[in-house]
Amino acid sequence: MNIIGDTAYLIGGSCESSENENVYTLYMNSFEWRIVKTSGEGPGAIEEHTAVVYNRNIVVYGGYCLKGRHVWIFNTEEKHWTCKPVGDDPRRFPQPRSGHAACVIGENMWVFGG
Repeated sequence: MNIIGDTAYLIGGSCESSENENVYTLYMNSFEWRIVKTSGEGPGAIEEHTAVVYNRNIVVYGGYCLKGRHVWIFNTEEKHWTCKPVGDDPRRFPQPRSGHAACVIGENMWVFGG
């Protein structure tokens, strides 16, 4: 879950009986949940990923996703997904992972473990 202003964003997840590909918002002032109508190609059903905030965008990496190994960017103002493929050079890009942690420091996303 990520918080931008007074809005919390929840992306994907799963439970015992289903997987989820929705983006949800929780408006902190009213504690009202909504499903966000999005455009563009998002990650679909995804779980055990990380999501960080950078310039009002939510950057999603890793986890279990049927659409492949990519970095997904959700623009919270336009409600639009963009996909950025990750290269194959293990010296420049992390190997596929789940159960990891991530954070933003300056203009970089740091990925740990998994």
